[in-house]
Amino acid sequence: MTKKSLFPKKSLFLPLLLLFLLFSAANVYSYEDDIGYTALKDRLGSNTPDGTGVPVMQVEALDIYGQYMSDVNLIPDFSGKTFTDKTGLSTDSSHATSVGKNFFGRLTSIAPGITDIWNYEAGDFLFNNLRVDSGLGPVSFGDRKIINNSWIGYSSLPYRNLKSLSRIDDVVEKQNIVVVAGVGNGADSMSGTPNKIPFSAYNVIAVGRSDGISSYGPTSIEGPRAKPDIVAPLGSTSGATPVVGAAAALLLEKGQESDAQAPVVIKSLLMAGAEKLPGWHKGNAGSSDDISVPLDWKQGAGSLRIDRSYDILNAGEQKASDTEDVTPRGWDFGSISGNDINQYFFNVTGTNQAFQAALTWNREITSYGDGTNLDGTRLWNLDLVLRKAPEDGLEDISLASFDSFYYPDDIIQESRSNIDNVEYIYLNNLSSGRYVLEVESMPTPYEGTENYGLSWTVIPEPSTIILLGFGLIGLALLARKESYLLKNEKI
Repeated sequence: MTKKSLFPKKSLFLPLLLLFLLFSAANVYSYEDDIGYTALKDRLGSNTPDGTGVPVMQVEALDIYGQYMSDVNLIPDFSGKTFTDKTGLSTDSSHATSVGKNFFGRLTSIAPGITDIWNYEAGDFLFNNLRVDSGLGPVSFGDRKIINNSWIGYSSLPYRNLKSLSRIDDVVEKQNIVVVAGVGNGADSMSGTPNKIPFSAYNVIAVGRSDGISSYGPTSIEGPRAKPDIVAPLGSTSGATPVVGAAAALLLEKGQESDAQAPVVIKSLLMAGAEKLPGWHKGNAGSSDDISVPLDWKQGAGSLRIDRSYDILNAGEQKASDTEDVTPRGWDFGSISGNDINQYFFNVTGTNQAFQAALTWNREITSYGDGTNLDGTRLWNLDLVLRKAPEDGLEDISLASFDSFYYPDDIIQESRSNIDNVEYIYLNNLSSGRYVLEVESMPTPYEGTENYGLSWTVIPEPSTIILLGFGLIGLALLARKESYLLKNEKI
């Protein structure tokens, strides 16, 4: 197979210059406070997870010098790390090194315990590993747990865009690998830009910037879906994405040997813990699409808060039941049949509390298309509903008999997208009482059951973070690289 290459769309000379000029000043600002890591570490001390035992992958587009590897000799950031150049063609790239620092660096990352890193060039990853032009499907990535993608690309051949996304979804769903992917820098709409990969994939965790200066939904491919899924307080999406990847590593370490290893659970934990920034609302301004659009077009679920996500994970897995309540904070790796409802009853004490819940499930790849033939896919239609519940539980019910038990007035909030594989509930004024959170499956032609990740939390004192220092750190981090999938393809 002839190896295809990625070619940079724009020069990195200016960002590199700014990086060196402002390196010292940039250290003044730390994102760890804003994402709740400092608070988490103050609470847990030496018991704070650091990503130990979580093997990862870093995929990078070629820089202007044809490089994609982190600087493996960087001391002390990368001391004790084992890098494996799986593409086998590169020396170090400044962009990859900067991303690596945020992902697993000993001085900069919240997951310095990550020591096992595989490195890929993006073209090699797409063509020789995801095998987008082949009917064989992706290769196995062995024991990898997270893939970081601080790059963005597209092809003028629509089938390649679609198959790139479906192959990435397949890796998440079949190989149980968490995939984080940054959206583009710049406050531009995804609907007005060329199809972008890999962040438009259904099963990835798409990452934007908390300052809003990054691409926003709806997607321009297989949409209009809500992306990004979450944002982080860094000055570039290349920098924000590995921070979310590092947060996922902490959760994977904490949740080892449990259902929390499932990517849908990790995604739901991160999204349920996210903090709402000023202006957060579902979809467009107003309330007309609040039911059909699950997330904010710019913020997704909100800004990363690893302390909240950790607390949800630590509350433990709790199963749907019509006889036993769950606690006001928890998660579940559940499954559901078509035309069915799973119920989670819980009680809330106190008033004016925030409540957040995230439901995520995977798009599944049913067959691999050869050449220009597309992959076969299927996507279940799940919904998430929060209702006021009676004082005692109800027997398990089907959608067919649902209205005989509840009336529309019982609904507090509902999330019913017909095209997304995420649903989201957010309230900032939940009062004391008894509630039921429901995962609903619409009638489907698919046999069997669908797995999902559900995370929920009551937050006693809702707040918003103050965004400081973005201008400074934005200059200090390397700019995002956009790239082509094929040589000589035009913009």
